[in-house]
Amino acid sequence: MKHISLLSILILVIMQMSTINSANADQHSNQKRGVKDTISVAGFGEVSAEPDQAVIAVTVSAINADVNRAKKSADEKYKSVLDATKSQGILKTDIKLSGLKVQPEYQWRDNQQVLIGTRVNRSLSITINDIDKVAPLLQKLVEGNVSTIERVQTGFQNRAVLERKALTAAITDAKDKAQFLATQFDKTLGSAYTISEHSQSQPIVRSFNEGMVRAKSLSASSVPEEHFGTQKVRANVNVVFHAH
Repeated sequence: MKHISLLSILILVIMQMSTINSANADQHSNQKRGVKDTISVAGFGEVSAEPDQAVIAVTVSAINADVNRAKKSADEKYKSVLDATKSQGILKTDIKLSGLKVQPEYQWRDNQQVLIGTRVNRSLSITINDIDKVAPLLQKLVEGNVSTIERVQTGFQNRAVLERKALTAAITDAKDKAQFLATQFDKTLGSAYTISEHSQSQPIVRSFNEGMVRAKSLSASSVPEEHFGTQKVRANVNVVFHAH
């Protein structure tokens, strides 16, 4: 038993010496390679602004027993939408056909599906670079009663400018955090070693209640205003600084 105990102690001493030698070797190797202390931080920046652009998604639809007549009716409704955009001074280049779908249309009769004709859908997106034109165009589309307004999404014409402002704020935040940490740990902050960033914004997407707008149009003497509030553009930056 005594022999086993001495052997165990000897093994522990050897293991400790090996650990110390390994740590010293790592430290010597790091010094030889010039490895320095680092401080890692994440910076955050955010700016808010009122949107100056909107994209309206619109669908026109027609059903007829004859596919050619269904398409002709859908085309006429499509032209009515184009006329409404033209009346608001929206350029043709800001209107894009986003989908054309032709499919059979069924109804349930006596517990079975009955083919009643063909449905033709034409979908388009309308980009408006003057936010004040959104409400009048919505009014025109609702009054025309030829289309379904799917959604209205707002954003920015020059998002890059806001991204730069948010990124500048994120960089300042990262520098402040790194300097604070360096001071707290009696370190001198050095240059940036690695940098990565990510920017994002949250577009406002509104579903559209045509019945509500139509009721407003009947009771109001002028076109109701649309209020889109403000949107945020955010930036995140991850930085590793040298410290000594």
